[in-house]
Amino acid sequence: MYRGADENDIITTITYQDSILKIHLEDREGNSPEFLPTHEKYMHLIVVSDDLQEFYHLHPEQIDLYTYEVTLPLRDLTSYKAFVDINSKGKHYLIEPNAIKGNIL
Repeated sequence: MYRGADENDIITTITYQDSILKIHLEDREGNSPEFLPTHEKYMHLIVVSDDLQEFYHLHPEQIDLYTYEVTLPLRDLTSYKAFVDINSKGKHYLIEPNAIKGNIL
């Protein structure tokens, strides 16, 4: 099956609760993708506020085959976008803005 240049083989979902950002990653078949390191890390996570006043470059830690997490206190959940920078082995992935789902409580 042909995928356009803007279609990802990796699905990213970001959730937030109690100052913990969790990044869930899976391929279109529901499998855990394999990553190659970039700049000595398997994942770079960029979080930017909509007003561009806050910028975070983070390196989440892997907690299971599908999930990475990092601690980051946010002031207002609706005002941030997250960008997951990964190098997937054998899969097409394009960095796109992600909504952060959850609450700041």
